[in-house]
Amino acid sequence: MALEEAVDKTTLAEKVVELAMAGSETLLKYIYDRIEGSPTQRHEISHDDVIEEVRQMAKDRGLSPEDTERAVRAAEEMVRGGSRSSASDS
Repeated sequence: MALEEAVDKTTLAEKVVELAMAGSETLLKYIYDRIEGSPTQRHEISHDDVIEEVRQMAKDRGLSPEDTERAVRAAEEMVRGGSRSSASDS
C-alpha cells in the first residue's frame, strides 16, 4: 500500500500544524517554506575558479592548447558580462 493511501492528508496536515504551533522549529520552517518558498541561495565563485574549471574541462575533453586558450578567453568574456567574439578567435 502506498503512503498516499495509508495516510489521510488532512489529518497529516493538521498534525503538522499542531506540532509547529507547539514549538517545533523544523515544522515551522517547513510550513513557512511551503507558503513563502525557500530563500534563494547565493553562491560566490571567483574569476580564478571559473578559469580553473574551464581549463580542467578542456583537459578532460582532450582540447588542444589553442582550443583551451580560446575556451578560457570565452569564459573570461562571459565572466565580465560580454559575449562578443573577435575575428582573432575564429
